[in-house]
Amino acid sequence: MLAILGFLPLTIRNNLNYWLFLIGILKCYGLYATVEVDIEQAVQNKMLRFQAQGNGKGYYGQCIQFSLQNYTNSTFVVIISAGQTITAVESKYQNMLITRTEKIELAGGKTFSGSLYAACIEAKDDCPLETTQYVLGPKSSGNLLEIAQFVEKKQYHNQLGSMAIWVVSDKFSIDNVISDDGAATQELVTLLTKLTGQKPGAAHTKINPVINTIETDFIFSISEPISGSIAIYDTAGTVVQPIMKERPFIPGTHELHVRMRSNAVLKGQTYYLRLMVTGKAIRENKILIPE
Repeated sequence: MLAILGFLPLTIRNNLNYWLFLIGILKCYGLYATVEVDIEQAVQNKMLRFQAQGNGKGYYGQCIQFSLQNYTNSTFVVIISAGQTITAVESKYQNMLITRTEKIELAGGKTFSGSLYAACIEAKDDCPLETTQYVLGPKSSGNLLEIAQFVEKKQYHNQLGSMAIWVVSDKFSIDNVISDDGAATQELVTLLTKLTGQKPGAAHTKINPVINTIETDFIFSISEPISGSIAIYDTAGTVVQPIMKERPFIPGTHELHVRMRSNAVLKGQTYYLRLMVTGKAIRENKILIPE
């Protein structure tokens, strides 16, 4: 029965009536098992509504909230695959790449809410906020799809995996892919060398490169709208790591958790996390890296 249905013309299979017909036939013959439908196909055929937004947890890992609503009377499984992209409604925010496949069984007429593992594929844009809305984008292909599936397989839902994705999506240097997890770093560098043709530089030829961590909560309050940027600076005033490019902030209290692992910060040295407005720091955290 399934084999026969599989030979129906593509124009018939790519519509809502086909899927409802398939579910009904399976039930009639006592062969019912929940049908799996890809999220793109389900949205295109108006089988469900997909909504997504940031959750304020950054630009990688479990950083996207989403909800589904089944518009049909039938139960089916929605598949959101690693490699699917979602597009920010406002272009100043980062588009995202799904990095872990989710399968959600959704009964007829019901809704579901959850979170997605994703990573940024537009480093130059702003990190998603809790108010950043997303719509379903196209599926990735080629190198971007391969790195997404590799991150899923190895569960590199961290800054290292995010940086590896940027090597493909934003043409970052492969030397940015470095951490104190030597095995994970080597796996990613080997794959990225194959995908992009980049050769590892000095950062990967050093013996036991020293990776240090900066982690802090950055909280500030403002009484009027401002436009500013946030970055980590050394004592000479040089940017060590951009955190958030120039963007507007509304009046109120803002909280940002920053965690950075890099060989660019040195033990025993002092750094500053600063909110800069028109070239002046209006809020800063002093950070000392322990010896």
